[in-house]
Amino acid sequence: MKRIISPFFLLLFALLSVDIFGNDKPRLGILDFEARDVSEVEAEAVGEIFTSELVGNGRFDIVDRKNVESLLEEMDFQLSGCTDSSCAVEVGQILSLEYMVYGSVIRLGKVYSINVQMIDVATARIVNTGREQFRSMEEAYDVIPSLVETFSADFFGDLHSEEVVAGIEKQPRSSRERAGIITFFSGVGVTLGSAVLWMATAEYNNDELWIAHDNYYLADIPHLEEYKEAYLTAFRKKNILLLSSAVATGLGVAGTVTGSVLWFGRE
Repeated sequence: MKRIISPFFLLLFALLSVDIFGNDKPRLGILDFEARDVSEVEAEAVGEIFTSELVGNGRFDIVDRKNVESLLEEMDFQLSGCTDSSCAVEVGQILSLEYMVYGSVIRLGKVYSINVQMIDVATARIVNTGREQFRSMEEAYDVIPSLVETFSADFFGDLHSEEVVAGIEKQPRSSRERAGIITFFSGVGVTLGSAVLWMATAEYNNDELWIAHDNYYLADIPHLEEYKEAYLTAFRKKNILLLSSAVATGLGVAGTVTGSVLWFGRE
């Protein structure tokens, strides 16, 4: 019996372990901002503020500079001086990211400028840019939040337009749809498990039950009661297997149908 139940639950577990919900947020990494006529400390500070605001924006799945550096160190990749598009693409490919953000902090006279670019790792195409100016490092705290908001809105506005044109506009899954997906695949798993039970029942009926049956009807008088009891025990086991198979099939079909209604049905 253990050999029957174990594969069933392993199969169900495997189905439910699949990332059903997925993560719809674009995955991106952020590199250090290049310092041009400003100190490295100032450029790093601006980069930290930008990263913090972008994380707070909540629309991206972000791997920041520190995490990028930690991951690349494990691969013996030198990140020092990595501030341009080609390096950003290389890092993004190594870390399996969709996009990379890099930029620079420039001072021209008394005016500071922060320039950021987002590059598509797969195509090496710059898909978004942003720029803001400020007159002191203290003003960076005021202008960067608006830069991040515009930067994010521009990206998702362009992405939305491309998806609509392609006819594949993406909508977030509702709680009803998510419940339907879980129920559907649970039903599929249980149904497949019930098939294993049905095959085990047929095998048991053709082998052990018939052996017990033949032993009982061919037994001599001294062993009649012993074989009779063995036959009745085998018969009860067969009935348990039949009942388990029928229940599992019913639950599996019910789950699959209910999941389909929830998943594909209208709200």
